[in-house]
Amino acid sequence: MKLPRRDKAPASPGDSRPEGPFATRAGPGQPKEIGFRPFVEKAVVGLCLVQDGRFRYVNPKLAAIFGYSTEELLALESVLDLVAEENQPGTRDSLRKWLEEGPHTVPFTFTAVRGTGERIDVEAHATATELEGRPAVLGTLFDVTERKRAEERSAWQALRDPLTNLSNRALFMERLRQELAEARRQNRRLAIVYVDLDRFRFINDTWGRNVADTLLQSLGLRLRRRVREVDTVARVGGDEIVILMPDIRETENLSVIAQKVLAAVARPVQIEGRMLEVTASIGIACYPEDGDDPEVLLRNADNAMYRAKELGLNGFQLCTADLTSRAVARISLERGLRTAVDRDEMVVHYQPIVSLVTGRITGLEALVRWQRPEEGLILPADFIPIAEQTGLILSIGDHVLRTACRELKEWHRMGLPDLRIAVNVSARQFRDASLLPSIDRALSEAELSPEHLEIEITESIAMESADIVVGNLEALRGRGIRIAIDDFGTGYSSLNYLKRYPVHSLKIDRSFVTDVATSAADAGIVRAVIEMAHGLKLNALGEGVETRDQFLHLQQYGCDEMQGYWVSRPLPAEGINGLMARELEMWVNPA
Repeated sequence: MKLPRRDKAPASPGDSRPEGPFATRAGPGQPKEIGFRPFVEKAVVGLCLVQDGRFRYVNPKLAAIFGYSTEELLALESVLDLVAEENQPGTRDSLRKWLEEGPHTVPFTFTAVRGTGERIDVEAHATATELEGRPAVLGTLFDVTERKRAEERSAWQALRDPLTNLSNRALFMERLRQELAEARRQNRRLAIVYVDLDRFRFINDTWGRNVADTLLQSLGLRLRRRVREVDTVARVGGDEIVILMPDIRETENLSVIAQKVLAAVARPVQIEGRMLEVTASIGIACYPEDGDDPEVLLRNADNAMYRAKELGLNGFQLCTADLTSRAVARISLERGLRTAVDRDEMVVHYQPIVSLVTGRITGLEALVRWQRPEEGLILPADFIPIAEQTGLILSIGDHVLRTACRELKEWHRMGLPDLRIAVNVSARQFRDASLLPSIDRALSEAELSPEHLEIEITESIAMESADIVVGNLEALRGRGIRIAIDDFGTGYSSLNYLKRYPVHSLKIDRSFVTDVATSAADAGIVRAVIEMAHGLKLNALGEGVETRDQFLHLQQYGCDEMQGYWVSRPLPAEGINGLMARELEMWVNPA
């Protein structure tokens, strides 16, 4: 007998239900008194006795679980009337096993339909018994709907990125393994599209974490909508999103796929009243040509993405054999970098800065080199980008700063107390909270006055309005440390920061100095920068001076200082000692 659905579950009258096996008194044809009906009636779990497929007894809690009165449950033609249709065969089998095999320690869970039509999850524990000399089942039932939903949520969350609700790395790798197995069986291709947002750290530092998180959520949703149902979009890092695209046809143009992803990312996003624009660098690796192992494919796509960044932002790169060999070399470099500072392999060379007025050495720029035992001297261009990406630049930068301050103090003791030391600080270092403590420690250990230290930053750093950048600049000024803008003229066109920040010196980029004697345009730019610097009461320094003509033009335009191979190539401290000795001689015995 099917029961009618109710809008509300009725209250179960306590004395109107038929007396069952837990009766207090035995009447004609009733089971023998067992004396604990009050405990059963007040139990907080559902209890029942089932015989011939029908309820012979139900307690109030069981009636409440299913949303019927005890009378309605006892009137059912079959207990299966409460069970969702798809679960009825399994429930019938469980009842049979309990009757035939006795107690079962493993519970059975099924979906039931309450009187209101609501579907719930019920967990049943049962054991075989006898009622009036015939087999029966004594059951204990629990409503586990909320528990199962919590378990499902937990299982979902374990495989999802909590911020974007995209797949996480674990789910992505599992699906990649599955799709690779299918691709092998069906002789199909698949592609991994590795997306890394350009300058995302700048957005995070400038506008704050909430804006950055909202941006990631928006881009994640946008990419999900642009791909096929069979594709998987996952967040595998801070600003790194990977797309798994199975069953790519041989004729499918991967460049077109990359362009579509780039276009999707590049669309402006309005967040908190600001219209933000962001670009991405993309790397693509394919099965079978770029690897047949999940980790190898993902790594090759990652390497292709880094190559895209090296070639310029807002672009893509397909995996190639050359990239694979480059990746091996990169991994080797990264592994070596992790121990280079501890092994004293990072050495500091110095390039003199010379006054164009007096011709004397006024300072030195500290330049790091990697003295790798198996390869010799490695220049910064070959390892600094990796150090930036991995965060190793922080320990390398601290080492350079402390070494430079310590050696400058030695040259002061030689009798040249006015020399200053210039140290480059990368964007990663300048945004890090450890910068100021690192500078303070270096100055304190060397017993060096702050005015003898000059921190060189790029225009891109100076343009940032992030709180930590502004705070560090103000803190440097408060300590009396000089600030120089390196490679001036190659960055942003806005010059507003020159009046906002306590800048002391502009270093004219070598790209302008190189042709200053032969190009009217470059000569005009150099002259204009020098005049602007002087108008702002700043020092002007020409970089990369390699010829006498370049030197003469800078001197003619009124440039204050210069550095470059025409003066001296960067030298280790021992080489600088000789220059300092000659410089001291010039001061003691001027011509």
